[in-house]
Amino acid sequence: MQMAVDLVSTAPGDASTVRAQRWAGALAMVALAGVLGLRHLGTKPLWLDETVSVSVARRPWTRLAEVLTHHDANAGLYYLFLHLWLHFGHGVAWTRAPGVVFFAATAGLATVVGYRWRGTWFGLVCGLLVATNSFLLFYAQEARPYSLAVLLGVASTAALFARRGEPAPGWYVGATIALLYADLFAVLFVAAQAAVVVVVHRRRHQPLPAVLTRSWGAIAAGTAPLAVYMMLRERSQISWLTPPTLLQLGRTFLSMASGWAGLVIIAGLVWLAWRATSARPEASARPASRWSTAWNGRSVPASG
Repeated sequence: MQMAVDLVSTAPGDASTVRAQRWAGALAMVALAGVLGLRHLGTKPLWLDETVSVSVARRPWTRLAEVLTHHDANAGLYYLFLHLWLHFGHGVAWTRAPGVVFFAATAGLATVVGYRWRGTWFGLVCGLLVATNSFLLFYAQEARPYSLAVLLGVASTAALFARRGEPAPGWYVGATIALLYADLFAVLFVAAQAAVVVVVHRRRHQPLPAVLTRSWGAIAAGTAPLAVYMMLRERSQISWLTPPTLLQLGRTFLSMASGWAGLVIIAGLVWLAWRATSARPEASARPASRWSTAWNGRSVPASG
């Protein structure tokens, strides 16, 4: 099956129309996620971990820096943002609102990434899956760093495949380092990203692009201080964790997919995307030109 990329051979006027429709679609996903996230946002009192977030973030800059050198440095970026946010308001809903902002931005970004990857309908489905995901919505309504980490994870992935199958190095390195400083447990996500890239290149008998290995080196250098600090000073942050069972992993994965229905839709999207790539092997060699065409609405000659 060949996935349609709407703008590859359209006239300039049609391309402008599709581009406007895509902007409207992305903004609609942002609005939907925002509305769902704001619903009942302030009806429940802050729970223990959220009160910790507020307690840390409300301290003066010097005290905040002192706290982060002894506790919760793995979520330092979020605390810094929350510190600034709380200068402009207060209350339960206001304190939790950053999570909703990050959640809505994730829905919009997922839509744009879907546009660039496989066209308009694919982008809208991706955005809708994010905006209506009950797992993401639950954590979006908490004054904790998880929603920010998800946004940065999507941004890191988008930057990783931005240019002809290679990363946009500045954006990729910046987003990934920010992700790890927002939630150090995201190192598992970054490792999974890298593993997939390595496996794909090996299956295609292609060497890893030099820009990619340089980017990984920059990410490692940028996050090494945090990693060393966590190992030396904050091992208690993870020492209480126990290895998950297969049943726990399965339940968590199902929750993240928003239940069986969401899992079936995601599996269908993956299958369609894989089929389209298999049907057009030359497409993987030109993702950047197609991505930029699909989003910017520029007309280029159709090939093949």
